[in-house]
Amino acid sequence: MKLHLPILVTLTLLFVAGCGTNSQKQSDEVSQKETKTELKEGEDHQTQANDKNSSDELLSATQVKETGSITIRAQFEMMVANTAGTFVVFKAPDDEEGVWYRIADETNDLDFAMGLRPGDSDSEYSGKWYEITYEMRTENRKGREQERPFILSAREVGKGGTDNAPQPAITFEDLKNAIFFGTEPFWSVEFKNSHMFYQDGPGQEKKRYNYVVESGISSPVKAISENAVQVNVWPAINGTDSYQRHIIIRKEPCSDGMSDNTYPYSIEINREDTEENGSGEIGKGCGRITNNLVKIEDIEQSQKIKNYTVAEVTYEPQSHFNIVLDGTFDFRGHFTINPMSDMLDFHVDENQRPGIDLKIGDFSRPLFASFHFTNEPQLKAVLGDRKMKQIRNGEQVKVNLVFRNYQVGGKIDGYGGASAEFVKLF
Repeated sequence: MKLHLPILVTLTLLFVAGCGTNSQKQSDEVSQKETKTELKEGEDHQTQANDKNSSDELLSATQVKETGSITIRAQFEMMVANTAGTFVVFKAPDDEEGVWYRIADETNDLDFAMGLRPGDSDSEYSGKWYEITYEMRTENRKGREQERPFILSAREVGKGGTDNAPQPAITFEDLKNAIFFGTEPFWSVEFKNSHMFYQDGPGQEKKRYNYVVESGISSPVKAISENAVQVNVWPAINGTDSYQRHIIIRKEPCSDGMSDNTYPYSIEINREDTEENGSGEIGKGCGRITNNLVKIEDIEQSQKIKNYTVAEVTYEPQSHFNIVLDGTFDFRGHFTINPMSDMLDFHVDENQRPGIDLKIGDFSRPLFASFHFTNEPQLKAVLGDRKMKQIRNGEQVKVNLVFRNYQVGGKIDGYGGASAEFVKLF
């Protein structure tokens, strides 16, 4: 599979839209020229279009509205360039000739067309269906105001509404709000708008990688199956580490191997050496999506985190951390028991978690996942012998639990554990 097109390609193109009596004539004239797109200097394409079509007829296949954006499904025809500017041509089902769209400054997802030779009507994209969004805008050209369609986005889809390619289970926006890490040894990955950071461990230099985007795809995230996506990156700085990395992220339960936590995503990083002598797996790890990171080193005593007050914070960079939250918490979850220590662990249901993660230097952990109790005998007495027997037998005993004085701590590059004081079941 050929990969090219770095994701950050800034394109400033002028697009004009229209079609009319001379559209077919222009196409015939264009096809006879080497560039296939040349028009006479100063010729106004929209004026030609208006010779045949009224303003309603101009976009007869697009359900024109007076205001707001319009979304339709149409087939890509070609990219055209002439003295009036550069255009993309799409053809709706009941449109015989196609509509020429000017690109707007905020247009997305048109990178696939930028690598085409203008006038080429037989490209790999010609005839493919796209969901395009456009809006009518008034433009002043040669002292005359004219209404023209400006394309805002174009996403490849199937004619009947089914996408030609599987939709990613994890989006690019998800990745940018994600925590991905591996242990033994520790490493971490951060996805940014234009690049990815890889770090071998706390305190180590972050290495920057640029995204590699396949032709015809506007995002670095490519769906490879129903529950998996792939991201390809290349080192931003050439050197001994100058090989491409293939990152596969799956939507599946994942264990970090150091705690009882189960994360919803797995990550696998492989490298492909340019000399084909150093390829192989770099590491496997886990990840979870979060939009709410709490940086331990930024927390001050008595600071509020949502509804919880920070009572105590101890943070030793590259060493240990400890955080205690004041407040009463009530969550739904289930118990497990350690057969060696006979200690109860409470696992908060994923959909009950407040969505807060601790960011400790370059290491991240969920604030609420599982923990044990400082007053465990009291909790066991409330549960009773029958439920304790069920827990020991591995049955999932679900409860609504109230606790307080939540405390989490451990090593920066490891996980010490978490505890809380049992209050009551409800």
